[in-house]
Formats: sequence, C-alpha cells, structure tokens
Amino acid sequence: MSKEGLEKIRRMLRAVGLDTELGPDVIWIPRLSVYVSDSWDHHPSCIICQDVDNPFSIFYFLQQLFQYRMKHRVHSMSGEGRVKYIKEHALKLFCEIPEVMNEVPWKSHKTYPSLEIPNRIKYLREWMDCQAFMFNLLAAVNPTPLEILNAVEFTVEKNFRRHDGGYAGPIGEDITGQPEDGADTAQ
Repeated sequence: MSKEGLEKIRRMLRAVGLDTELGPDVIWIPRLSVYVSDSWDHHPSCIICQDVDNPFSIFYFLQQLFQYRMKHRVHSMSGEGRVKYIKEHALKLFCEIPEVMNEVPWKSHKTYPSLEIPNRIKYLREWMDCQAFMFNLLAAVNPTPLEILNAVEFTVEKNFRRHDGGYAGPIGEDITGQPEDGADTAQ
C-alpha cells in the first residue's frame, strides 16, 4: 500500500478514535489488536483495505473494524460460532429492510402525492444500515478480492443467462468451470 493510502487510513481511524502505529506497509491498531494492510501476507488477524478511494471498499473495511471493536472476531470463530453469527446478522438485515421500504412510496393500495423518494438522504442512510449487515455476512467467510470478483461475475452471468433463456433446466458451470453447488433459485 502506498504511503498516501496508509496515511488516508490512519486519518480515518483517528477520526473514529483509534490510535495507530505505522509500519512500512501495515498499520497496527493496539486497542483492537489488529493489523490493517492491503494483503493477507502480514498477519492472520489482518483486516484488508485494498482501495482507499472506493467508498464500498472503505465501508467494508470500517465495518470489519467495527466488528472487531464489538469483539466479533469472525476470522477466528469456530464453525458453530460462525453459523450463529451469520444467522444473527441475516436476521438483523431482514429487520432493516422494512426501514428502507418506509422511505419509499411502495404501497399499491395507497395514493401518493408523488412517486418520488421523499427523503433521499434518509433512504440512503437506511440502505447503508442494510449494507453494513450485508458486509458482516460477507466478512463471515473472509473472501479474497478474487473470490468476490468471481462470485460477482458468476452471479451476473447466471442472471443474464436466466433472463435470456428462462429458469428451466440446469444452471451450468461457474466461471471457473466448476459445477454450481446445489440447486439455486432466482436471485
């Protein structure tokens, strides 16, 4: 990671009250006992921030830090603990979705003065609450950036294929040439 990238991360961490120690290409956060880097080469309890200019990368990074702060060490959980964590955060996500819908004129039986989103900022903030739980669910399996990219490409390809050819019949293989796991339903 560049010195500029490391300094940008340090400023973000200081803004949320976390002191840091800087190494040549890694940041140590003593309060959370965690390293921050742009690769997994440094330490098993390392949180990755690969793109300091991408808002989703930053949000994912900060959400992982928040989970460390909450004492959720997902990467070192047992299988049973990880499943419990996933179930808990999936339930929390489901509870947040109605809050997003409350910001949108969605009821078909109701007449609205306008079908515009009345408070775009409030909608965005509620959506970000959902995204935080989505990131927790993602972090639970500690994917590499390449695994995330492969999963995105596979899902997009699958959805286009389904749109073009319908949902009947086998789905096929993922982009690595491996058969798809299990019977999947619509996204």
